[in-house]
Amino acid sequence: ANDTDTGEGPPVTEGSQLHGSIHVGMEHQVIIPPLNKDLALKDRGAVRVWSPESVSEEQVDAYLEKAAEVLRSYMKQRGLEADPSTTIYEFEKGLATAAPARENEDGTVPAKSVGGENSSARKPRAVFRECDVDKMLATFHECNYNADNAIRAIQIAPEEFLTLWNKQQKELFNAGFRRYYGSLRMIGKGVGRSKGHKDVVDYFYRFKIPEQFCKYKDRKREQAKRILQTVEKRRMRDALAAEGGDDAKSVTSVGGGGSKKAKDLSKTLGSPSTVGQVEQRRVMARDLLSVIRDTIGPQNYLKICKLLKANQNRKGNAIPALRDRAEELLGDHPELFDRFVAFLPKKHR
Repeated sequence: ANDTDTGEGPPVTEGSQLHGSIHVGMEHQVIIPPLNKDLALKDRGAVRVWSPESVSEEQVDAYLEKAAEVLRSYMKQRGLEADPSTTIYEFEKGLATAAPARENEDGTVPAKSVGGENSSARKPRAVFRECDVDKMLATFHECNYNADNAIRAIQIAPEEFLTLWNKQQKELFNAGFRRYYGSLRMIGKGVGRSKGHKDVVDYFYRFKIPEQFCKYKDRKREQAKRILQTVEKRRMRDALAAEGGDDAKSVTSVGGGGSKKAKDLSKTLGSPSTVGQVEQRRVMARDLLSVIRDTIGPQNYLKICKLLKANQNRKGNAIPALRDRAEELLGDHPELFDRFVAFLPKKHR
């Protein structure tokens, strides 16, 4: 049993605070009464909440933008501010860009990946997360899609269209979140009577989940940086080993003596801190290839890519042929050829 249980009410049965057992057996089955065909069917009176044929998307966007301005002004007058970077569009954009689009073999991005099928879609809505969009749209529907009447209704009681949590309530929620995580009922008990369970659920999914997602992206970004640094160090170590053999160890060791060849390598390649310079040179090479691709076209660019791959497989024996072929393809652009040759070994420049 949980220490926080008071014996009142049902046990906690959600999230990581799962208790008890699953009820299985005949004694736990629902008893369904027999069907009485003589009873008349009851009309529950379905209520229509939206009429898409009565309003366009552009009108909805314009209305929400005006309503958001009214609510933002109300928050500013009361000394309240929306959480930074919390527009609905920004969160959806983060989800869409979490996984970068794959590139083609020539390094270009597919056309659909640039703007997608909705590249000409409408601009993002200006509502922020504190806005109760459902209630704003319901008011718009109740006012027969008259934006002016709906805006006046919002101006009369703007607090009804906002989800506002003061600093103390947020601290109580965060404390409960750190302790119970997914058990929203336990978190709600810690917040107190000022917020109901519905408010806790809404705050969790509309505020806390996007916040956790942004933190997750930041951690992944830092992890990717560490991986790149490790890869660069490994490349540097392999390059030193290929050039200097056993003497390469003396290049990276602090105060190591080593042979004359190893000392020459240390002067040329420097310490492991030169990894940043290597990465900078690689970025410059990628930028040059992008300019070459845009200048001479995809077909000729692919020819250069094949030459570069062939030179890599033959470990430098194809550099003269690579230089001659690049001169043919870049003959009309001498400045690009000079930049290309600058990346070749000095004896082939």
